[in-house]
Order: sequence, then C-alpha cells, then structure tokens
Amino acid sequence: MDKVYDFYKYRLTIRDDNQFIIDDRIFKYVYDNLTIKRFMHSLSVANLMYDIAILNNLENPAKFFFVGFLHDVGKYLNKKRSTDLMKLYFKDYLDLPTYAYHAFVGSYMISTDLNIKDKEINDAIIYHTTGNSNLSVLGIVLFAADKIEPLRPYDSKRLIKLMKKDCIKNFKYVVKEAKDFLDKKGDEGNYLSDNLYKFYL
Repeated sequence: MDKVYDFYKYRLTIRDDNQFIIDDRIFKYVYDNLTIKRFMHSLSVANLMYDIAILNNLENPAKFFFVGFLHDVGKYLNKKRSTDLMKLYFKDYLDLPTYAYHAFVGSYMISTDLNIKDKEINDAIIYHTTGNSNLSVLGIVLFAADKIEPLRPYDSKRLIKLMKKDCIKNFKYVVKEAKDFLDKKGDEGNYLSDNLYKFYL
C-alpha cells in the first residue's frame, strides 16, 4: 500500500514497487539536516525531477525523485567539519568556491550515514552546484531542477517547460541562464563550471 506524507502543499507518495524508497528514516534524516525553507526546496526539486523523468520517458522516475530529495543534505553542516571532510575525501577539489563544498559533503553523508553508494547518485549530487562535462541524465536533471524549481525567487516557467519537453536537448538553455546569472553576480567561476559551459554551450 502506498505511504503518503502531507507536508504543506506537497504530497510525498512512496510506492511499494519503487526501487528507491524514501522510508521514515531517510525522510527524518533529510528533515533534520535542513531548514524548513531548504527542505521545501528539496521537495520541490524532487517533484520537478520526477515530472521531468516521467514526461521524458526516463527509466526509474523514482530514482530522480529520490536524488532530488537528498541533494542538499550537506548544506548546513558545520563549516569546520565540512572543510575537514573536503581535506580528507575531496582534497583535489579544495580550490573550488566554498559554496560548492556542500555538494561533495552531501555525497559523503548519504554514502556513510544512509549507505547509499550508487555512483550515479553520488556523482549527480557532487556536481549539482558546479556542473561538469558529460553529466549523466540524472546529473543533468538534478542540475537543472535545482536551478529552476518553482520555489526559486524568479520566473522559471519557460525553462521548466523546455526541460519537460526534452531534457537533453534543452539543458543548454538552463546552463546558459545559470552562467548569465553568475556572471551578473560577478562570480569568479571555477574549472568544473567551465567544463560544463564548454561541453554544453
């Protein structure tokens, strides 16, 4: 029987036949590691990823929901702990902007705390902030959904529509929008994002 969580306007339905199940333990883990606002963002990303997967006929849409729900668990980890984990497990990426650390740390957290060791899932979470070249379809959908989910404080309806229509072909429009946004902010950029731009634009 399906299990339904009601949370504000979101309904989180877990089907018995899903390969990736968000049980009470995982639900609580994500909830406990995020603020309410960030938790709502994660649910919104998950819902959008699921919709994109369904409308693009992608295999195992539940996996897309699962990754969207988990992607930001490292967001509020103590700064010192986050830096220490980067030094221990991701030292090749220490020169990235610190705002990108939570993606790497989040991948470590779900691997150790939740025993989720699926490489595609972990890579998608690692690169959801910066992007990279040659992302998996899961990575493409997560990067895009994170940037354009409807709770973001800008109108992303056009990009959402494009991703729902053809997430591979239209991913470049999300990448271009993300690049333009960071350029306007005066962000110095990083080599992973440069890889993303060179590969998809």
